[in-house]
Amino acid sequence: MHHAPAVRYPVGRSRFHLTLILLISFLSVFALVGWVAVQDDLTWRHGASWVVWCVTVSWAGWAWWRSPQGELAYGGDGWAWTQRGQIQAVSVRVELDLQHTLLLRVAPSSNRPLWVWLESMSAPMQWQAVRRAVFAPTPKPAVDMGDRSVA
Repeated sequence: MHHAPAVRYPVGRSRFHLTLILLISFLSVFALVGWVAVQDDLTWRHGASWVVWCVTVSWAGWAWWRSPQGELAYGGDGWAWTQRGQIQAVSVRVELDLQHTLLLRVAPSSNRPLWVWLESMSAPMQWQAVRRAVFAPTPKPAVDMGDRSVA
């Protein structure tokens, strides 16, 4: 059986994620403008809808700006997340695969999970290696059975 290669991959703010936020923001503002335009009179619902839109778009922009940044590394026996010089073991699960963009759930054992976007343009030379690593079966720890072990 072949194992995925060891790989280190940079994680930063995703252009795809930002584009998605902007696209949804523009489509929703056009829908709101259209809704207001066909109404005879403005009500409190219109104002509330604009407030909800502003809060939602602001939150999405803030979440993108605060996206986790660091490095994800696979060494054959598991994953590690490095952020601000601190390294911790993590489990990684692919939530969305768009071929050139991956949305991963990166779960450290001690904290809540991080959601990170990997993009092929961040490190094109390592892209295929990181894709093989995220889809590789997770190694099972050996079970001690006295004089023999089973993996």
